[in-house]
Amino acid sequence: MLRSLRAIFIIFVLVFTAGCQSGRTYRMDLAYLPVQLPELSKNLSQVPRLAVVLFQDVRVPPADVGYRIHLGGGTDLFKTDRAPIPQEVTEAVAEYLRLRGFDVKVFTGDEKPSRDANSPFNDIVEGTIEGLRVEARSNVGYTQVNSRVKLSSRIYNPKKRATQTVSAETQDESKIVLFNVDSVSRSLNQVLAQAIEQMYKDAPF
Repeated sequence: MLRSLRAIFIIFVLVFTAGCQSGRTYRMDLAYLPVQLPELSKNLSQVPRLAVVLFQDVRVPPADVGYRIHLGGGTDLFKTDRAPIPQEVTEAVAEYLRLRGFDVKVFTGDEKPSRDANSPFNDIVEGTIEGLRVEARSNVGYTQVNSRVKLSSRIYNPKKRATQTVSAETQDESKIVLFNVDSVSRSLNQVLAQAIEQMYKDAPF
């Protein structure tokens, strides 16, 4: 009995000590990861061409993707791996629109789509990232994961010279038994997908 208590105490000390160590940085990719694929747009007799312009990160202050707090109090950071947050969110929006059946071109550099009446694009999609965060807190036996995304988007029709603004905010709480960055990434990306779907469900494409 004494030996078992001693073993439990040693394990607890090791876990606590590990939690107090300086944190790690985990890399993840933001992507459109829906629970189920979106339906094709119902008005595709002629496939609309859409220009998707790089979304702007207007979070105050701009931040990383999120963090994880250890059982012992240490903190890890989550950062994007492949590209900066605005580019990965923009590509996620573009992927959703492609799956809806649209012809999409992404503008993430200095080049901008034509906005005059002769523009080759039916609509120009741009937007802002107003909130994007995942927070993980490890407890005994599980990790609590909270994900939140808030987006706003402007849809400009060059021929009509008309702009429509749409927005969405989604969040989710989940528990994972064993912490791993893939589970955290999946939670955040599913919330991101929900925000994108809600934002464009009634868009005038």
